[in-house]
Amino acid sequence: VGLSTNIPPHNLAEVLRACIALLDKPEMSVEQLMGYIHGPDFSQGGRIIGTDGIKDYFTTGKGRIIARAEVRLEETPRNRSLIITQIPPIGRDRVKASIVKAINARKLEGLMPDVRDESDTEKGMRIVLDLRKDADAAQTLSQLFNETDLQISLSFQMVFLFGSPMQAARQPKQVGLLELLNYWNAHQVDILTRRTEFDLRKARERLHVVEGLIIGAAHAEQIVRIFQRAEDRAAARKEIEAKYSLTPVQSDVIASMTLAQVTRLDAGKYAKEKEELQTRINELERLLSDRKALISLLKKEMQQLIKQFGDERRTIIDAEGQHSAPVTVVEQLHDREQMAIAVTRAGTLKALPADTFKPRGKNGNATYTPVRGDEQLRQVIATTSQDYLLCVASSGRVFQVAAHRIPAATRSAKGEPLRKLLELASGEEIVTVLPVESYDEDRYLVAFSKLGKVKKSPLSEYRTADVDGLQDMKLSDGDSVVTALISDGQGEYFVTTSNGQTLRFSDEALRAQGRAGQGVAAMALGKGAIVVSASSLSGPQEGLVSLLVVTDSGLVKKVPTSQYPQKGRATAGVITTELVEREHVLLTMLINEEDSLLVTFTGTNGEQVTVVKASEVKAFPRARKGVTLVNGRIVSVIKL
Repeated sequence: VGLSTNIPPHNLAEVLRACIALLDKPEMSVEQLMGYIHGPDFSQGGRIIGTDGIKDYFTTGKGRIIARAEVRLEETPRNRSLIITQIPPIGRDRVKASIVKAINARKLEGLMPDVRDESDTEKGMRIVLDLRKDADAAQTLSQLFNETDLQISLSFQMVFLFGSPMQAARQPKQVGLLELLNYWNAHQVDILTRRTEFDLRKARERLHVVEGLIIGAAHAEQIVRIFQRAEDRAAARKEIEAKYSLTPVQSDVIASMTLAQVTRLDAGKYAKEKEELQTRINELERLLSDRKALISLLKKEMQQLIKQFGDERRTIIDAEGQHSAPVTVVEQLHDREQMAIAVTRAGTLKALPADTFKPRGKNGNATYTPVRGDEQLRQVIATTSQDYLLCVASSGRVFQVAAHRIPAATRSAKGEPLRKLLELASGEEIVTVLPVESYDEDRYLVAFSKLGKVKKSPLSEYRTADVDGLQDMKLSDGDSVVTALISDGQGEYFVTTSNGQTLRFSDEALRAQGRAGQGVAAMALGKGAIVVSASSLSGPQEGLVSLLVVTDSGLVKKVPTSQYPQKGRATAGVITTELVEREHVLLTMLINEEDSLLVTFTGTNGEQVTVVKASEVKAFPRARKGVTLVNGRIVSVIKL
């Protein structure tokens, strides 16, 4: 029983593991105990700074600790915020009130006045504190710990009444956690001993009854006749007790039965139960006579509790931390982890491990093995969890979503619909998703339209894009964006049309303009032709890449980029492949020999997918047509 006591919660699994160790070594030191129980474990998580207070109450039953919230820095292109994800063991309202009070008292000059609580059951705790533009995040966090309840002190005093509840004048005693757990272990051994004695008594009582039932089953007919001729059940009970050497308990059980029940007594069933009871009694007697066996059973039961109810520690113990030391670095809310984003033709996104589409194998035979669902892939993006995804729509609007917001999924899963992540209009679809680490002034978003327009704008213009979208490229009636890319402003572009023309022109010929610009002519189009693809090439890549050309009839080839002369922007370009009547170019892309290509095609069994190494694609001159790559009509080709 606790009396005038304040005991912190601990992790169940840690406590039970410590108790198991103490059963073997009750004289262990406090330092050894701290190897099992690291300290308090609060349901709201948080962090404990230093271990001196923990060691104090482990030893003496009295101590004081410093509990601190977990706060991370979240940076977006628009602003920076401190995100509170865990708090000390106090109410959320108290924490928020203390922050508001400090802001109003001008003790937190680095924070905007708004304190937003975005906590919910899905995201967990999320209290948002927006930083001012010129604020130092680490300095502001130090002030938060000093001036608000994001850091508090907690005192513990463990006082108990020891002894039997029936014992008179039990005295309160302050004990450390080490001593308390040894008391608890002794109590558990006592409970297990008394439970075993109880089970043994009940097993012996049942064995005695079963032995009587076995006798009753062997003489059921005679017992029935005794009951039938007896004056009453009491007389019958006395007669069968005397005739078959039964005890009063055994005869009373039989006498309480109906005649039908007596006739149905199963000797075999009770013989089996007798054998089981004798085995059980032997086990219980062994436990009571062998303390080591009893302790072993107690350990086993504790292990079962750990398995059934144990969970991970929530509160971090910062053993080297100093609560008075200023914060020097604020950790990012999301760790930088490599990841792959898969975009499907059905308009969904899914996040996958970075090596999902990596070819596997040795000795130059590495390859990627497709799985069900790969036939829907339209784009595979290598990025990190701290990057942003610029989503360019057919309408010319540009959206932005943080990569970490894309739900993780399996390779065969459908993914999250883009319409759930972005505010897309009816009929609007995303044509390209581009990863962005930072919105640099010297990089550009270059968008190409179906009717031959192109617009180049500084990437920094899209810093404020969000899920609602920004209007970017102004399009004429019947026009739409077909693709977009990010350029360093120093390379070249390869633009291909459906009628088999490719134009190579320098980025120098394309002047950057503001986001609201209309764009300029990228390429002169032939009658009925539309732009189907556009790629960018930097100087160092020249000679290492080829242009992959795929027609809607399924013919494929690669053409060295050296065969494409650089021409002026807004010209017609040169022939890129021979086309037969009604044949059109489906797509083109720049590839190198190490690339793996995921080819989706319509075969005899519907849509199928295969992987082709770029080195296996045959090279032909521009004016020649390609060759059949797969047995079917090609739907799409993407680089892995």
